[in-house]
Amino acid sequence: MTPPGDALQPHAVRTARRRCRELKPGGRTSCYVMRDFLRVAFQPSVVRRGLRYAMVVGSVLISINHGDAILRGDVDGSRLRRIALTVVVPYLVSTFSSVGAIRELRGSKDVSAPEEQDARRYHTTSSETG
Repeated sequence: MTPPGDALQPHAVRTARRRCRELKPGGRTSCYVMRDFLRVAFQPSVVRRGLRYAMVVGSVLISINHGDAILRGDVDGSRLRRIALTVVVPYLVSTFSSVGAIRELRGSKDVSAPEEQDARRYHTTSSETG
């Protein structure tokens, strides 16, 4: 049965929603890929790594690209937006790279979340030494 309101939507939208609802674990629909990407991208370890890179690389890029203007005091709204983008870009590059690496590893073998790997590694290391 079609949910109310779905009949008023274009066929492509209804089909896409149905496909997302009928998602199977083995299926590789665009909904699955996007959900998987976002799930990995928002893992705490990926976010922490991205923030670290953003702060370090962003600071260097800000000093190179906007340092003279900051020293002159020539910082307006437009420059602040460009400075913010200067920090966002390294965060996005790090996040995309981390997600790609995690998904590639998972494709070659069953790899759990990085937090679970760290917990197992710590547990194994501490039990072997003690």
